[in-house]
Parts: sequence; C-alpha cells; structure tokens
Amino acid sequence: MDGQPLDGASIAFVSVDTQAPQTATANIIGGRFSLPHTNGPFPGRNQIMILPNQVDEAEAIERSKAAQGKPFSLDQVKIPAAFRRNSKLFFNVSLTGSNRLKLELGSKGEPAKITIAN
Repeated sequence: MDGQPLDGASIAFVSVDTQAPQTATANIIGGRFSLPHTNGPFPGRNQIMILPNQVDEAEAIERSKAAQGKPFSLDQVKIPAAFRRNSKLFFNVSLTGSNRLKLELGSKGEPAKITIAN
C-alpha cells in the first residue's frame, strides 16, 4: 500500500459470473499471496477484496486498555473501504495463460492499478 508491501491482510476473490458465487482467500504476507489453482480463484470475472486480519487476543487487550473506553480497531492494518466488501476491483481469471497479478493500492482509497505480472 502506498508503494510498500502489505502485511496483516487477506485477499478474497469472489466469482461473479456464476449463480452461486464462490470465494477463494489467501493471507497477504510481505506483499505476496498465493492460491493453488485447485482452491480458486475461479475462472471468469472475480471481485477482489482486501480485508484486514484481526489482531490476536493479547494485542486486543492492550488496545482496549490504551483506548480507555473510547472506540478502537482490532484490524492489523488500515484498509480503505474502497478495497473492502464493496470493492470495485475486478480481475478476469483465465483457465490458460498467466493469472499472476500485481495490485498497487493507495491508503486513501484512490483507484488501484492492476497489472498482469509475468
């Protein structure tokens, strides 16, 4: 995000070309993720969502104490709403050819750049 590798998040591919959408997810570690073709993403048009992972219990307790009764987040990283559940990011998954992609995201939700990586 903002030119830096993303950690503490997951990527989800949700098929949109089927009557019963299917979802494939993977953790993003050091800005990279991998999904074996046997577990998706599924061929055709897929919505891409970037979702923050939640902190562990010990971190949640520390954040709660530090917040002193004020609202606080359990997200490991801040992901703009534009890339979450109502994401406008889409990718056409092919049965042949490269399905490697590079996402460049901005922390303010500005339009993402999606390129096919070789």
